[in-house]
This record gives sequence, structure tokens and C-alpha cells, in this order.
Amino acid sequence: MMLMVNALAGCGKTTTGLWGLGDRVKKGVIITQEQKAIVEEMRRYKGTAAACAFNVSIKNELQTRAPKGITVATCNGFGNTAWCKHLNISKCTVDPYKNSKLFRDLVGKSMEWKERARVESAVSNIVGLAKSYLFNISAESASNWIEGDTWVDGRGAIMWLCDRFDIDNDPVVVDYAVKVFLKGVSTESYIDFDDQNFLPIFYDVKTIPTFDHLLVDEVQDLNRAKQEMAFRMGKQITAIGDVNQAIYAFSGSDSDSFDVMWNRMVQFDGEAKRMPLTVTRRCPKTVVKLANTIVPELRAADDAPDGIEMKMGMQDFMPIMGNEPSMIICRVNAPLTSLAFRMISERKRCYIQGRDIGSGLKSELRGTGINNLTEALARAYDKIDKRIREVASRDFVDEAKIEALQDKKLCIEVLSAEADTIEEFNNVVDSLFKDSGGPDDTRLSSCHKAKGLEHKNVFIYDAGRLQLKAKKAYQKKQEANLAYVAYTRSMHKLVRVYSDKD
Repeated sequence: MMLMVNALAGCGKTTTGLWGLGDRVKKGVIITQEQKAIVEEMRRYKGTAAACAFNVSIKNELQTRAPKGITVATCNGFGNTAWCKHLNISKCTVDPYKNSKLFRDLVGKSMEWKERARVESAVSNIVGLAKSYLFNISAESASNWIEGDTWVDGRGAIMWLCDRFDIDNDPVVVDYAVKVFLKGVSTESYIDFDDQNFLPIFYDVKTIPTFDHLLVDEVQDLNRAKQEMAFRMGKQITAIGDVNQAIYAFSGSDSDSFDVMWNRMVQFDGEAKRMPLTVTRRCPKTVVKLANTIVPELRAADDAPDGIEMKMGMQDFMPIMGNEPSMIICRVNAPLTSLAFRMISERKRCYIQGRDIGSGLKSELRGTGINNLTEALARAYDKIDKRIREVASRDFVDEAKIEALQDKKLCIEVLSAEADTIEEFNNVVDSLFKDSGGPDDTRLSSCHKAKGLEHKNVFIYDAGRLQLKAKKAYQKKQEANLAYVAYTRSMHKLVRVYSDKD
């Protein structure tokens, strides 16, 4: 049996899923008719059960709340365990930079560093995305399903990925992508995060765990490899997520992922059911009204407070910034970095959500191989500028990618002003970019990092740039989803802060 639940923002999807797995409904808790119907359907599924989480934070939450006897892990955790068991080893070396290192081993010193950096970036992206989409990009025969009834060989799959994600597709890039892919799938115990789901499926291992009932949380964020892992694990599946919160297209989990999962569920079970969760327990009525401009189906609870939804100019926001516990959301991180330093100078506690973002900033300097901060900065800026020019010169210009590169450069510029050495730069980054802070600290977050979070008071900084203009349909959907995610973080007050130009 297969069940798909479209759970809108703040509608209690995790709680509902755990109730369905047998967790007791606490006395005094109000359960909606939608939740009741879902729980009753899920409790028809008998036997062993497991919960598959999208990331570690969700896994940790599920582990503390799941009924006794429920196995809980991330998609990657299940895959990693299966792969290690297949190899009969206790642990694999997981290196997120595996593709880059394999490329450098192959190319040696045969390329000038600027060209090497360009090709390395493109190759790493192609190989990672190929694994996310379950493509065998080394295959010469027709072996990769792309869209509809279209089947292509490995090179055709690469061309499709390059077109969809605006990646260089010149012959050198394509040739090295195939070589890195081939070398990567043969390095058994040396893997990256994509391999944890891809390799067990690629080699069709028999060590993937199976359960009678599998709960899949945040299903809209699962790329094709993780979806396939779920189908191999669960005889009966309950998939819960929000199609309107699909914002990770860059990792292979695009805005189509939810529907792709549903279509496959129907193929497995002709009587698969699709049920809604539309009543938000998080957002007040005024916030729901704003969110309805994007997702009309979202409903406020009957007893929800009115809340506050308003607009504000920058000149009014700056003096009050950080005066009350709040979350400040911005599309990109560079403005948040400047805000953080201003708040620190005013002795207001704050942090920027996302330790991995900080790691990415540090890696830009580390990747130059230069120990002097000034020289490393010049080299890093040069590399980023070159990547921006390359993206801007293509037939289809991916504005979001250009923005992300410019944002990274601006973040580095702001942070480096506080340091004299690379070590000091790294320390500044580590002090600001974290995954959590104190309860009274102001949390600054990009839209992507705000997903899954909530706060009583939410400010959307530079709201006029919350959505970019997009040309491709899936990108337009991503832009709308970003705004929806930002709006629905608020539990009481939502303030959209506009620049003087807007």
C-alpha cells in the first residue's frame, strides 16, 4: 500500500506521521479531521516500521519522538549502512570533495590553473548530479531515462544535465566527467555523500534493509536516488512532504520530485492514495492570507490569532534590528553578514544559520593553495569572477547561479575585513556561521536555510529581491517556493523590510 500526504507549511506533518506509526496522541491535543484520516490509513499498515529522514536534524527530532521499535535514519544513513555491509567493512571514508580530488589526480599538472578550476567545477557538478538522477554517464548504449519516453546514452545524459543546470558542456568537461565517474564508482570504500545512495543501487546490492512500512519525511527534497532507495526499503510507504517547499533543485531534488515520487507510487500500487494536510498550526491568519497569494490551499486554524503582517523601510528597521528575539531571513547571505557585524558592534547577540555555508567560504581560500591572506583573496576573487563571466556568457543565463557566486564573493569581502591572516579569517567565519545559538540570539538565515525553522517574530530583509525573475518553468516554481517558505516561518509577526529603492 502506498500513501502520499501533501502537508502544507506548519500543518504538523511530522507529528501526524509519528501518530501514524503508533505514537500516542497526548491528552488535550487537537487533531484535525485531515490528520485523523491519515493516521487511520497509516495504522492499517502492519509489521516492521522505519522512518527515513531527509537530514540529520530531522533524524534527531524523529529519534527523540518515535515510538519504541521504530528504526530511524537519514536516507544517506540507510544507504551508507547497506554499502558498508555489502563491502563487509565497518566504516567508509566519506569525502565531500571526492570528485574534485579524483579530477585533480587525473589531470595532474597538465592544465593551467584557471582552466583546471573551470573544468573541475563543471565535472564535479555533473558527476554529483548524475548520481542524484541515477544516470550512468559512462554507458555507451541507451541506458538513461530522461523525460517522458526519452532514453539516451551517457553523453546524452550529460548534455541534459548541462542544459538543465547551466553547466559547461565542452568536450574536455564531458570527457573528464566520464573518467571521474568511472573512477569514482570503482573506489569502493572511498565515497562521497551522493555515493551513499547511488552505489547500493548502481551495484544492485542485496544489503539494503527492508521494512514492512516506511515513513518518508520531506519527500519533496528527495532526489531520484533517494526515492529509489525508499522504494527498495519499504514494502508499504507513507511519503509526507510539501510540493510547495521544493527548493533544492541544485542538488537534483527539483520541483518535479514530489510528482515523480507520486507517479512511481501509483505504478507500484494502482490503489495508492493521496491525502492532504492543509490547516497550519504555526501561522496566524494574516500570514496565511499572504501565503495564499502563492499557495491558496493553506488554511489557518479556526482558533488561530490574527497575528501581524506588515511592511517596513530599511531606515525604520535598522534601529530596532535585534531588539527582540527574532529571525531575519534574506534571499542571500552577504547582506546578513553585514547585518551580523553591525549587531555585534551594538552588542546584540546573533549568528548566521548554516555551518556548511561557512565551510564553503573557507574552502574558496583554501582552494587557492596560498597562505597569504591578501594574495589568497585576490586569487579567490579572480576565480569567482571568471565563473560569473562564464555563466553570464551562456545562451541561457542562470541569474540565480550568478547571484550565488556574487553573494559568496561579497561574504568573503565583508568577513576578510575583520582579519589579517587566513587563520583569523577562518576564526571569524566559525564564530558567525553556526547551526544553532542561544534562545535570545537573533538568528539570521537565507531562505534555503530557514526551511524547517520557525520563530515568533520573522523579518524578511530586502523583501523586494525575495524572488528573481526566471525563464524556465521549474525555476519559476522554485522562486515562488522560496517566497512561500520565507512567509510561513512566522508564528506571530511577519515584517517585510524593503529598501528605499523598492
